[in-house]
Amino acid sequence: MNILILGSGIVGANLAKKLSEQGKNVFLLDDDANELKNLAEVLQRHHSTPNTSFLATAMAKAELAVTCPFTGAVTVVVHNVD
Repeated sequence: MNILILGSGIVGANLAKKLSEQGKNVFLLDDDANELKNLAEVLQRHHSTPNTSFLATAMAKAELAVTCPFTGAVTVVVHNVD
């Protein structure tokens, strides 16, 4: 399963790690390059900038999209991409 996660904060990073451990193909997008470097050894696909090519590929392949915005509170929005 291909999953796009927007946001690599505490929730997004842990979700990405768990899904990756379960064999899911995780696309992780965030603007924090350092955070993504820390996760790079766990995740196969990640990108730190709003690269249109990466985002287009991730969106086209994603069967599920999860947004984990940093709002000071735990907020997760799951989008079924059908």
